[in-house]
Amino acid sequence: MSAFFISIFIQLKKFSLLERKEILDYILKMATSDERSSGGALVGSFATGTEDKWSDIDITFGIKRQYDHQKVLENWTAILKKQYDIKHHFDVIVKKSIYRVLLFGNGLELDLSISPEDHFGPKTPTFSLLFGKPGHGLNGDAPNVNSIIGWGWHHILHARAAIHRTKHWQALFFINRLRDLIIELKCYRQHVPHQHARGADQLNEADLSELKKTLVSQLTSDILANHLNKLKVIYLNEINKLDQNLAIELKEVLSDI
Repeated sequence: MSAFFISIFIQLKKFSLLERKEILDYILKMATSDERSSGGALVGSFATGTEDKWSDIDITFGIKRQYDHQKVLENWTAILKKQYDIKHHFDVIVKKSIYRVLLFGNGLELDLSISPEDHFGPKTPTFSLLFGKPGHGLNGDAPNVNSIIGWGWHHILHARAAIHRTKHWQALFFINRLRDLIIELKCYRQHVPHQHARGADQLNEADLSELKKTLVSQLTSDILANHLNKLKVIYLNEINKLDQNLAIELKEVLSDI
């Protein structure tokens, strides 16, 4: 790692544990005192008591059905912005839930999700109820394996095209994305958390060693093609462990790539 990047890494702002606790306590007080809340829960590492000094805050709330949960989220965000130095935020929408990701000036990340009360409940194995009760019939958000597989062959095709067009940076983009999808599939198969590669470091050594060999060191057509082929083989082998018939079908199409 170069001195420049080491310097940048060291200079990143780091929140204190006291600051993090104060922000979490404030959010809980804000939500529990709001009559529109139907329930609240910690998720992620705080839900299991495994948080460390690097952990962000993951918290979710249900909103009573007579209120617009998006308006509540906007209201709460405005309150937080008045109280704290928030630099940026963005939203991820999954079905009827809104996941708002906020960056505080001290470097803390807050993942604040809001759902209508009927959709509030455990969507991951890490869910610790703080107040209220979860909605009915919630099975959580299982990974869409078919979608992961689909994006895999999509990235293989586009990486191949980019290599032939000598668009090496674009090829690298698709090759890296393909590896990420393979990691998700391996995590799913080995029953460890798949989202954001949370379980990647729990994969067996053979899998990790295999993936290390696909890390691209130089941007040349030959090297990119070689690493794409390695990943294609791993991708098809992984699918074969999940669905042999599908693996055979995809191998027929991808064999010459």
